[in-house]
Amino acid sequence: MQLREILRIAAKKLKEEGFPTPFLDAEVLLSYILGVSRTFLYSHPEYVLTREEQKRYETLLMRRLLGEPVAYLVGEKEFRGRPFKVNRQVLIPRPETELLVDEALTLALHFSSGRKRIIDVGTGSGAIGVTIAAELERAWVLATDISCGALMVAQENAQRLGVRGKMDFLICKELTAISGQFHLILSNPPYIPSGEMEKLPAGVKNFEPLVALDGGKNGLDMHTKLIREAPSCLVPGGWLLLEIGGTGANMVKEIATDAGYTDIKIIRDFMGLERVIAMRKG
Repeated sequence: MQLREILRIAAKKLKEEGFPTPFLDAEVLLSYILGVSRTFLYSHPEYVLTREEQKRYETLLMRRLLGEPVAYLVGEKEFRGRPFKVNRQVLIPRPETELLVDEALTLALHFSSGRKRIIDVGTGSGAIGVTIAAELERAWVLATDISCGALMVAQENAQRLGVRGKMDFLICKELTAISGQFHLILSNPPYIPSGEMEKLPAGVKNFEPLVALDGGKNGLDMHTKLIREAPSCLVPGGWLLLEIGGTGANMVKEIATDAGYTDIKIIRDFMGLERVIAMRKG
């Protein structure tokens, strides 16, 4: 079957099932199977797939029709222009998290020209920590997670993207278990209230790691924990930056104020939602 025809059929099936980007999904999956760019698909519509290529494509398409995210199907997701390996051990990086990285890079400039020591809590794929290590000169990043599988993915991404020498990795549940002091502590913690987990899209709740999504009764269990534990790991004037779920910012700010933090600020994302909260050790 010709490339143009198989793409047409695949996109039609995805559209009928209500997927929001049927043509893009169909193209990305076919590009992956053929090992070519999407530009190739546009310039070679007459290309005839081999029987094996068509079989592999139909298998991936069926998995997509069952709701599996494209990033897991192709094993990769772009974050700030870099390709990150992903699998079901890790949360798929979201564009909104780039805002946290932007703020961290800005705040890092407030410190002296020496090495910046940074913790990435709940690193997952390593999207935050690896990006910081790549973009911040003289950074040293400690990436932690409670999942051995996630840390393996993060280490592979650090190696692939050339920053393994600027990072260490640690299975860790408590910041209090970490020795030394750091300039920045960053995290995209779970922030979905437990009672709202069932409302998540099927592609999220059925495939992504629930431990990286469920934030407890009010969605702030991990935020509260990090706010309480971080001061022991921060240098004087060090910063804690947390991603939030578009709501709950005022509650997080109140917790931070009670814990003695200063210069608390809330940053909105491109949709106008409260997405990142930054607080300075008092």
